[in-house]
Amino acid sequence: MKITFPLPADGKTHSYCINCHAEPIKKVYKHGSEGFYCAACGRTSTRYIHLALDDRNWIDETGELHHTTAGAVVRNMEGKYLFLERTEYPPGYNFPAGHVEAGEDALEAAGRELQEETGVKAGKLRHVVTAEVPVDSCSGGADTHEWHVYLEQLHQPAQVTLNDEHRHVVWLTLQEALGRKLPPAIRFLIEHYAVKIEQEAALHPSEDLAIQG
Repeated sequence: MKITFPLPADGKTHSYCINCHAEPIKKVYKHGSEGFYCAACGRTSTRYIHLALDDRNWIDETGELHHTTAGAVVRNMEGKYLFLERTEYPPGYNFPAGHVEAGEDALEAAGRELQEETGVKAGKLRHVVTAEVPVDSCSGGADTHEWHVYLEQLHQPAQVTLNDEHRHVVWLTLQEALGRKLPPAIRFLIEHYAVKIEQEAALHPSEDLAIQG
């Protein structure tokens, strides 16, 4: 999303309506899905504009807003990967992932998101790829993200406990996942980096134990 309206210079985080650019907005839930209500225009949308400009969120020379995301690709003993069905925008089956927060590096963010979204505590996250994903529209208003992807290999069955951002768990091979409804960013990452993910898994077949939280 291109930012075309004047920005404050106070260095603070701001949340704007995606329709009228007023603030603040309020997060609401309807039929189990997330939305953002603007009192100024009275509209509820699946997206808003999250601005906290720093090394995690920036606007490029064309006005395009960028966010930074970290995710964990979780592989079980059968060689299948964990996918979570989202209740938030964008819909589809996602890796455990989310925005990197203030004071975090990408590795810390990936471990935090894994535990928050599944209840699984990371054992040994291994970096797989850092990539600019230009087809990743998030609820916070960015249409492109810098993704940091890490691999977590489980060596015992995992008890997955979902938070309210997801409603269903499925274990799939990466090829099987391409037959499901995926957010565009996840499809992009699998199509471009499945071989790299599988190669990294083969390099470290069973040396780290993930601990369930």
